[in-house]
Amino acid sequence: PVPAAYSGIEKHSGLRSVRMGIDPALGAFVQNKESFSSIRQPMQISPLATSASLTWWRLDRSEEAPIPDPGPAADRQDVILLNPDFSTAGILSRTRQNSGTWQQQPPVDLTSYRGKSLLLYFNVFNDGNGLRTWQFVDDVTLTVCYPPTPTSTPAPPPTETPTPTITATNTPVPTDTPFMSVIGPGGGEPDVIPAQSDLRPPDTVIIKTSPTEEVLWFGRSPSEVLTWIGIMLGGLAIIGLLAGLIWQYRGSGPSS
Repeated sequence: PVPAAYSGIEKHSGLRSVRMGIDPALGAFVQNKESFSSIRQPMQISPLATSASLTWWRLDRSEEAPIPDPGPAADRQDVILLNPDFSTAGILSRTRQNSGTWQQQPPVDLTSYRGKSLLLYFNVFNDGNGLRTWQFVDDVTLTVCYPPTPTSTPAPPPTETPTPTITATNTPVPTDTPFMSVIGPGGGEPDVIPAQSDLRPPDTVIIKTSPTEEVLWFGRSPSEVLTWIGIMLGGLAIIGLLAGLIWQYRGSGPSS
């Protein structure tokens, strides 16, 4: 094999690129023989990716005629995906060119390789026929796209419903004012006094009466006069009864 090496002579950007193959600038230090000159890089594309693509910048040189699809035994410039056991997972590019200038490789779709552990393998093969092939590679880019992350919309804070304020209103309720009518012992019209109508039961109910003024007979009340008349009449009745009994007794005595 002819080991690949960094080169500061040819570069697309930065300070250096990678050289593979048999560069005549190396002179007698490198023999023109059948050889592989390669670099490789482990890679894995996330299974969550929506797409993946690979691009790189290349400067191709060859002393043989350029062809787009050289056979496996001819000088060529390769880009291959290898499995971890170094078996071939896919050939991304196989050509033989002699551009002499930096060119960007069109994007190669790698979406179908999502979730796989792979080796990205760059190689230049020389068949040892005396004509040399080599290549410089720079700015290798793997672009992976993912679905947009949903933006979480914060829930609006709960709206506080104001508690209604209950205002007590003192509304007077019409009530009948009870009256108490009491007839005094003298039989006269009483003084009518409204009963207390407070919310609490009254502690005391005051009742006033005015006795009727009586008419006097002979300085006595009518009841007293009538009582004496009754006594006098009763006495006269008793006297009359006794007189009748005496008279009857005398009339029934023995005749002379």
